Amino acid sequence: MFLKKLFDGKSKFFIYMLTAQVLFMLSNLFINYKIEKIWSVEGFAIYNLLKRLGSFIVFPLILGVGIGIPRYISFLRKGKDDRSQGLEYLVAGLILFFITFFGFLVLLLFFPGLILSSFNTSGSDSILLIVALFVFSQGVFVILSSFFRGKIQFGSSSLLNVLVLSFLPTVIIFFSDSIFEYFLYYALLTIVSLTVIIGFNIYKSSISYRRTTFKVRQLTHYGAPRVVGEAILFSLDFIPIYIVSIFISLEESGYLSLSFMFFKLASVSFDLIGSLILPVYGKGFRNESAPVFIKKVNVLLLVSGSLAVLASVLAYFLIPYLILTFFSSLSPAILASQYIFIAFPFYVVFTILKNILDIISSKAYNSLIQIGGFVAMALTLFYGIYQKEWLYYRTMTIIIPYFVLGILTYFVWYKLQSKLVHNSI
Repeated sequence: MFLKKLFDGKSKFFIYMLTAQVLFMLSNLFINYKIEKIWSVEGFAIYNLLKRLGSFIVFPLILGVGIGIPRYISFLRKGKDDRSQGLEYLVAGLILFFITFFGFLVLLLFFPGLILSSFNTSGSDSILLIVALFVFSQGVFVILSSFFRGKIQFGSSSLLNVLVLSFLPTVIIFFSDSIFEYFLYYALLTIVSLTVIIGFNIYKSSISYRRTTFKVRQLTHYGAPRVVGEAILFSLDFIPIYIVSIFISLEESGYLSLSFMFFKLASVSFDLIGSLILPVYGKGFRNESAPVFIKKVNVLLLVSGSLAVLASVLAYFLIPYLILTFFSSLSPAILASQYIFIAFPFYVVFTILKNILDIISSKAYNSLIQIGGFVAMALTLFYGIYQKEWLYYRTMTIIIPYFVLGILTYFVWYKLQSKLVHNSI
């Protein structure tokens, strides 16, 4: 009943997506477990580094369309052109990504060291090709997933997530002889699968060239100011691991990667709620009064924050058992993995409210907030690297930035509430 009230009767689809996220969590644990057993600490470090590198590159390249597509589709009025206009946002997002991806390929051609400097291995040309294919596959996946969320087709979105995030990566690991071969197979199969799904959706659809061109400009105008914020958000997961791999060692980056993995797995359900906020609460923002909308957000925030505190306590006690049982060679990461959960409630507050801010305002508040988090991370990281003090680069580079993000996001939301009420009078 509570979920049904918060998500406007969409609680059934919330369960579908939660199931998909649980499958992702289990498959992710299994994949990391197999990689650590097969390719040891160094292989584990390379896997997590390449995976985060892909996310770090993808989200600036998609120019914020992962936010823009569900936002604008949720604003569409139901009618005979509703399906076509939704597909036009999908096509517009793909066009933007193809353009920026071509620019990325040019950059990769002239500055390959930006990618290769953290991988202590041979075969530079093949690594660059694999990174490019992986980035392309993940970009198309994010755009297609955003389309399904905007259409509130949570069943389709859940199946897509299971296919790309759980089934394919789990199966491929049994047929791979190296980490890089694993990513090559994963990228190719993902691209083929997504091409079939997109072709099936677009086939025999009436898509207007003029409207699609307008939507390209609309998504660019909305998303471009958010590029910095998107890049910074994913840099919080990637930059510490990348810098540590260069200036300390791949093994140390592996320990940090494991801590990040537990932190992100714990956030699975909260990230899911965040992904549902844009399409579901976007409609509520257009159709409900400001006080009703504000109350609904604050109730969701209170419940999520309380559950985050409980998750932090559980994680503190479970992590030593999980690491010693499944990742024994990474046991030096135990203490750091426990400490970082101090920041987990602040991360959840940020995850919930950043989507709310994207709904209620076209201003890129999140970009400014995330710049603050990035500055905090950079200062802490480089102090820790300079001092060679693991407490700073393994724990405080996670705790301090998420403290900053949670506090700043809540402050902006608090200030905007009165503005919303005033504008509705």
